[in-house]
Amino acid sequence: MFESRLAGKVALVTGAGSGIGAAIARRFAGEGAAVVAVDMDGDAVDGVAGEIAATGGTASAVRADVGEPRDVEAMIAHALDRHGRIDVLRNNAAFGNFAPAAEVSLESWQRTLAVNLTAPFLAAKLALPGMVARGR
Repeated sequence: MFESRLAGKVALVTGAGSGIGAAIARRFAGEGAAVVAVDMDGDAVDGVAGEIAATGGTASAVRADVGEPRDVEAMIAHALDRHGRIDVLRNNAAFGNFAPAAEVSLESWQRTLAVNLTAPFLAAKLALPGMVARGR
């Protein structure tokens, strides 16, 4: 475990099933936060939450596709139902189609906007009122 800078805090991390998102979730838990780990890969995010719990941390896993507004609403609702608040919101999930613009389909472009722009906006819109009310 690290310092307790986040002791007693609740952190929601999207894209927490692998890579940087998983590392962030582990670090936040190591610093004392209860972590709500979110990823569209349910098995992967279950694994990360399990690792956190196995090392003495607190974590729950939420399978969500942040490109879907209903899933964003559900992940926020899960955190609020389980913990009563969100203190840290880390929008880490991302999507990109790295190709010349002429080769990118409209569907791929819309998915990029949904995951990279709309999801963080909606998550903040839903989480911020409680954060601001508590002076976060």
